[in-house]
Amino acid sequence: MFQISSFKNTKLYYKILNISYFFEDLFKNKEKILDSFGINKGYIILDYGCGTGRHLKYSSKLVGTTGTVYALDINEASIEFVKKLVNRESLKNITSILLKDSLQLINNDSVDVIYALDMFHQVKNPNKFFKDLHRMITKNGRLYLADGHQPRKITKQKIGQSNLWYIEEEYEDYIKCKPRKI
Repeated sequence: MFQISSFKNTKLYYKILNISYFFEDLFKNKEKILDSFGINKGYIILDYGCGTGRHLKYSSKLVGTTGTVYALDINEASIEFVKKLVNRESLKNITSILLKDSLQLINNDSVDVIYALDMFHQVKNPNKFFKDLHRMITKNGRLYLADGHQPRKITKQKIGQSNLWYIEEEYEDYIKCKPRKI
């Protein structure tokens, strides 16, 4: 029997997803959300759950040649898609990471901005997720978290239960969090 979850791990799924993003982006400025994150030249950022790499090209431009963009996803098909994008566009400041390979590839206290857009509803262990992000973020860094396909109330509950993040501001599309000192 065909299962949706197995389809999500295929190259065809990511091609279809990328086409749907293309049409969505005709009507919605995808760069506007990244501009609101305050990303500067030289920053180290993490696109957690990068999917098709929809935001990577602009992220690469924002951090410039002295910055780094980590593109992380749980699906191998996604990482293959990102690697092709990186090669095709010559995005030399992007490093793709398959989640099962290890988050240890990213140093402690090294990431200035983490954004996780349209994926948080899929996180099976939110406390581990927040702990991993907290390890990587700098003391002045920020996490930008979109609810995904769950109510804002649930997102806020999960953030609060982690005891690792303060909700600094709420916006329609995301929540801006800063790390707690532990």
